[in-house]
Amino acid sequence: MKKKNFATISVSLLAALLFSAAAWAFEPGERTIKLLGDTLNSDKHPVHLVLEQTIELKELLTAEAYEKLPAEDRVRRSRTEYNEKDGIFAERNTTVNGAGKIVRDVAAFTKDGRWYSIDHLHRTYDELPAVEGMSLAFAETLVSWFGQRPTMGHDAALGLDYDCLHKNEKGELYFYYGKDDSRWQGMREKFMPYVQVTALDQNVDENAFQLPPSSYERVPNETMRAVAQRLLLRQQLRAARDQGGE
Repeated sequence: MKKKNFATISVSLLAALLFSAAAWAFEPGERTIKLLGDTLNSDKHPVHLVLEQTIELKELLTAEAYEKLPAEDRVRRSRTEYNEKDGIFAERNTTVNGAGKIVRDVAAFTKDGRWYSIDHLHRTYDELPAVEGMSLAFAETLVSWFGQRPTMGHDAALGLDYDCLHKNEKGELYFYYGKDDSRWQGMREKFMPYVQVTALDQNVDENAFQLPPSSYERVPNETMRAVAQRLLLRQQLRAARDQGGE
């Protein structure tokens, strides 16, 4: 009887060790650091990425605000495509409502020293002299999330592993991977719906870098002009500090 118990304990211990080894196949944040520093690093190779998200507004609005919405506007499906090559970072977001109607179709990129914002739905565009920071690679937009030590775990509902990046006290950004492997499946910011990776390769769409058609009307994009102004002011202040330190 004692021998049998010892054998049972030994098997249980071995199983626990194997489980532990599998659970720690990756260190916290290891997969995400490799993802951003290698797979999504367009300084090393072209990057083509497509992210899709379905937003049920019932989860984000108050019951009263939700009931006021027309049925077709209670769901949003968003598709964001990134094409990055030779220092050009093009982003295009297309959003449709529950009836399949396009309600948003905008693109932005910096090329040949000019910044372009294109609204394909309304057939308008705007352009400005490029300022540093106006156009960033997708991976660069996430650098600020690495100020604290990442954590990791497994989401039983999704059947996926995750790395969790933390910002400040409440900010959480999750990167999801296949169980015990490094295949990136999606991401989610705390309290927001899941974002699925539907394409990740090096086959960029050259059309993403095309300038707006001549038939499009130039209309000021006040939001992005304000962003450009803030970035330019920051650049000037940095230059003044550098000169003062000489």
